[in-house]
Amino acid sequence: MSLSEFAAEHPFLTVIYALVAIYAIETFIKAVRGGRKKQRRK
Repeated sequence: MSLSEFAAEHPFLTVIYALVAIYAIETFIKAVRGGRKKQRRK
């Protein structure tokens, strides 16, 4: 089953998964940037 077929059958779930993925990526980037700043203080 391809991703496009899944999106066609479950459009609402696909939107939710996309938003969660984007949020996770943004949180990861902020954590990496924040982690670098915390290490400098030590």
